[in-house]
Amino acid sequence: MNRTRILTALIILLTFSCTSNKAEEEDSGMDGTGVADGDSDVDSDGDGDSDADTDVDATVDSAADVDAGGDASDDGCKWRTIHTRPNLIFSDIWGRSELDLYAAGYYPSTAPGFDASPVILHLEDGVWKLMPVEARDTYLEAVSGNGEGDVFCGGSYGVMYHFDGTEWNLNNSDQYTFDIWGSTGPDVFSIGRNADDPESGTINHYDGDAWTNIYYGIVIPAGVWGTSITNVYSVGIYNALPLSGRILLYDGSEWKETEIKGALSAIWGDSESDIFVAGNEFLSEDAFEYGDGFIMHFNGDLWSYMKEDFPEVLDKIHGSSGDDVYVNGTSNINGSVVYHYDGNNWSKMRLEDSWTIASVWATGRNEAFAVGKDEDSSDGMILHYSCE
Repeated sequence: MNRTRILTALIILLTFSCTSNKAEEEDSGMDGTGVADGDSDVDSDGDGDSDADTDVDATVDSAADVDAGGDASDDGCKWRTIHTRPNLIFSDIWGRSELDLYAAGYYPSTAPGFDASPVILHLEDGVWKLMPVEARDTYLEAVSGNGEGDVFCGGSYGVMYHFDGTEWNLNNSDQYTFDIWGSTGPDVFSIGRNADDPESGTINHYDGDAWTNIYYGIVIPAGVWGTSITNVYSVGIYNALPLSGRILLYDGSEWKETEIKGALSAIWGDSESDIFVAGNEFLSEDAFEYGDGFIMHFNGDLWSYMKEDFPEVLDKIHGSSGDDVYVNGTSNINGSVVYHYDGNNWSKMRLEDSWTIASVWATGRNEAFAVGKDEDSSDGMILHYSCE
């Protein structure tokens, strides 16, 4: 189940919630970001100043036009298939380096009463190896690790796996996990919706010993990223009419939120003053129909729109630096796409027409890995982007 399927699932549960509970939005702010007390202090015209109008309806940055002609790099740089698995559906990829990577996914199950079987692969000594995990009925959706050598994989039905460097152990969870972020220390944050109460979003924190719930509320988070345990961001959808997105910021004790027009799906940053958010506009405030995709950027003071005319539903975003960022998405017309940002422009990268990309992980300049599916062969695939 890739991020597009996650957004579809969110639409279904939000539709039920919004029609039965038209809650009023609470005034809130984001301390330390230039957005406070319900004023969406977002620079929508790129002039470096906040806009008085709280309707964040920005003008497209003309300097961020997409090179629709193809590759985002020089000749010789391209995506290549490096590993395939018949019928496997990959969801996410994460790693500490280009030599230490984990890919998570699932096999659709044919057994009665089971939807999917979890799969985790590890790149070890240049070979992708299948890792043994306890069998559970789950769609694995996310993988990430911390600075202590731990790796976590989460998915549906409250399943969370923890790798301690020797073996994978099953942790109990109250969450349908959509995304995971690990700090340089022992701390890890997972986000999703409550497994028993799908109308509510949850954010859980692992401190090196145990998981604790630190958010339970009306925002359904879709992405998480941070710089420390006192500076953690999560983005998602506000689960009530009128439809909108939310950026949540955790300072170690409480969450502050900022309203954004649109459905926010992913977040990644290079530092506290260089953060990227991907999302799509709602065509109206009371209908779950997506318009153009957009990328927002935080410079340490203000959120601004970098680009607003992606014709796809944007899924995930990751980079190796502030001028080496990838975002992937899908559309009925263009199929699966990956865009690359080089510090000046967003360029559309060349992909095979049959490829569906679920997630991209950048490991360095002109090097990235991705997971997805070849629709022609139904093989799950791992891709490597490099220059030769």
